[in-house]
Amino acid sequence: MSSRERIMAALRGKDVDRIPWSPCIDGYFLGKTDQLEGFRRIGADAMLRHLINFIGNAPFRVTAPVPGKTLPWTTSTKQAGAETETSYETPVGKLIERYRYNEESPNLPWVTRRRVQTLEDVKVLTWMCEQAEFVPMSFLYDLAEKSLGDDGIVTISILGSPIFWLLNSEVEVDRFWYFYHDHPEEMAELFEAAHQMLVRMVSAAAQGPGEVIIQYENLSTSLISPKIWDLQCPGWLNEYAQILHAGDKIYLMHACGHLLEFGDRIRKLELDGLVDVATPPTGTLPDLATARKLWGPDKFIMGGIDATAQAGLEPQALQDYARGVLSRMGDGRRMALGTNDAVPKNTTWEKLQAITATVKARGAFPLTR
Repeated sequence: MSSRERIMAALRGKDVDRIPWSPCIDGYFLGKTDQLEGFRRIGADAMLRHLINFIGNAPFRVTAPVPGKTLPWTTSTKQAGAETETSYETPVGKLIERYRYNEESPNLPWVTRRRVQTLEDVKVLTWMCEQAEFVPMSFLYDLAEKSLGDDGIVTISILGSPIFWLLNSEVEVDRFWYFYHDHPEEMAELFEAAHQMLVRMVSAAAQGPGEVIIQYENLSTSLISPKIWDLQCPGWLNEYAQILHAGDKIYLMHACGHLLEFGDRIRKLELDGLVDVATPPTGTLPDLATARKLWGPDKFIMGGIDATAQAGLEPQALQDYARGVLSRMGDGRRMALGTNDAVPKNTTWEKLQAITATVKARGAFPLTR
């Protein structure tokens, strides 16, 4: 099978010649290396990440208006010592963020000041979400698809659902939960504005090219309790699933956190699967077979190679580790071997190539050989 055929068959629960192997490689590990070149160098099945098939004015540093319109806010950037400061001027107020680049993350910024610091900032971000518009755009997808050929698939990225987007990007965790409990009306307005923004983004993604959508949720009980999650998140996620399924898309979630405590809740979601699923020590699921038991036979599951193993083990030991992960994936149906999150910076090409060799030698079913 080609990598494209292998990945798509696994996503749909069909027979494969061997388990797909697709690490999450991005700017942390790749540096200046092109993502597709990286997959080919590893010899893995490419699932290209962080592509879009739409354009729109999401409230971020890097954004663009839909054709024929201008941004409803202005941005300005200046240096503040070693940090970069970006200001967002809107008719209803101003937001400020600061970030810096460092040796550990030379290609992705480390945010030192998030945009939401006060209740007034909540209101400004709510307004920005309300202004966001999106339309399908195939240009970036088409370029990636043409370069990729049969070496894998192009995946489309969408924003995390409201609570997780805010927790991961916009508000420090402790400040978020103080706002959540002390100012429920204002936070409810922000959640609704962010959700409707997501509905518009998801609708544009559903209309654009590409078969597979990944929502970068970073789902984890280290950020939210399952009981609070129950109140709103499943409803939001299921609405996105319905929109994407109407567009004949496969809807996946990036879930790199503590998942065991969610129990079988994920089974009830209408999404099609979870990728970059974490096992110990960074995650709480003991293995991917446990995820399968909890989430049922209809969810695609990808992950299992922990970041600490990638960073700390030498190639031969990492091969042994990978064999153990394969043996604990159950029957392997509707599954793929992947990494528990983004491949860390201090992993080497040789280590990832060693995992590829293990998959090619031991990845045929049954995986318990």
